Amino acid sequence: MIKDRAIIHRYNLVIIILFFSSLISCTAKSNILPSTGSPMTAEWKNYNLQAEVNGAPILNYAVTAKRVLKGPVRPQEIQDVFSTRDARVTVFTKWTNIKGNPRYKIKIFDPRGVLFIARSVAYKHRTGIWYKWDDVFIKGWAASRLPGLWRADIYMDGVLVTKKNFIIGSQDTRYEKKIDNENTLKIGVIPFIDHKSSSRKHGRRISLYLAQMLSIDLKHSTIVMPFKLRNNFNKPFGIYEEYKDFLVREINSPGSEWAAASKKHNLDFLITGKAYDQAVQEDDKNMVIYVIDCKTKKIIEVKATYASHAYSGHDISGNEVIRQFYKRVYDKLLKKGISKITG
Repeated sequence: MIKDRAIIHRYNLVIIILFFSSLISCTAKSNILPSTGSPMTAEWKNYNLQAEVNGAPILNYAVTAKRVLKGPVRPQEIQDVFSTRDARVTVFTKWTNIKGNPRYKIKIFDPRGVLFIARSVAYKHRTGIWYKWDDVFIKGWAASRLPGLWRADIYMDGVLVTKKNFIIGSQDTRYEKKIDNENTLKIGVIPFIDHKSSSRKHGRRISLYLAQMLSIDLKHSTIVMPFKLRNNFNKPFGIYEEYKDFLVREINSPGSEWAAASKKHNLDFLITGKAYDQAVQEDDKNMVIYVIDCKTKKIIEVKATYASHAYSGHDISGNEVIRQFYKRVYDKLLKKGISKITG
């Protein structure tokens, strides 16, 4: 009897050891990232040396890839040259030695030298490891119209850590440098507001898409991106239905925050709007765009409403449905709004 118990105990012990061995093995594998595509620049090395001394986050890994797997987190198809037919470029980083709530920021410049995307976020986890990635959508999006050499500048707590270059399409494309003069229209785009019951929030994404597309098509105008303006044009919470009335009051009050911000940025026109996307009622999508003349105080209103049946294809991705919707909204803005201010 005692002998049988000893055998059972030994057997259970072996099972436990094997279990923890496999767990350690799996954990080790999940933390191993592909070694390709992540050369450490002198700037990056210097940052890490200072980070070790100061106890700041350390950048272990930085690549551009076609996509990211999430279990375990791993970049896939690492490369620095992408086709205009690729779905996206993903800038992927891994940080360690995370303490507190450091702030990550990325600035992505297109081949014209225009700041195309800027994002910032603070760390909110407790693992001490941070996998962070940002997408530049290509196929059908504005980036597909800007082939050439792109650059991503990566910051941590306001310090530039490294730069990652990547190519979309042909590197040989050349762009004329835009020179502003007294006839150059300056158009600012502000994040839209979302209806509180919207199942999908489009406010920031649609405004950035419109600004990016306008920056390409309006070659003799200067477009001020939403991420440069959003902190200057605050919008009270819960004013979806009364948003136009709020805009009228703000732009007609010389001492208002909006009037002061428009003057500060020397804007001729402002573009903002509101978005409603409720997945229940036949997937209706509604967008109202306001084009504001900062000089005359007039507002041009453009409405765009589409349902799910308005899109081509039955098996297209959710991202492609959004792209098609945004393109329709943009076309309406050009036809009903921009044509009236540019002649």
